[in-house]
Parts: sequence; structure tokens; C-alpha cells
Amino acid sequence: MKYAVQTRLRDYVKANGIKQRHIAQATGLKEYLVSDIFCMRREMKADEFALICKAINRNPNEFITTE
Repeated sequence: MKYAVQTRLRDYVKANGIKQRHIAQATGLKEYLVSDIFCMRREMKADEFALICKAINRNPNEFITTE
């Protein structure tokens, strides 16, 4: 459950063929940081989540569920 939002975000990115390099360039985050986030080697911070959602043109609420 700890990585639920992160997992949904990663799955969306993968399913839509969005490259981590694109996300890194669009957000200003380092590529290794984006990789660490999607490989669950580190927790994603709220500001990183917002930047990534903006980079892929998605509403953050799409990845958050209250279930």
C-alpha cells in the first residue's frame, strides 16, 4: 500500500509508452531519480508527483484512490 500511487503512475507511464527520459526532461528531475521512483527504490515526494503528472498531462487525482 505504501507505493500504491507510485505503482499506478508507473503502470500508466509504461502502458502509454512514455519514456522516463521525457519525464526527466519535462520535469527537470535527473533520469536516475525518475528511474528510482518507478523502480520503487525510493518514495516519490509530493512535489515530484505533481511535476510528473504535469509532464504527462494527467490530473494527479487519477492516480489517487480512497479505497
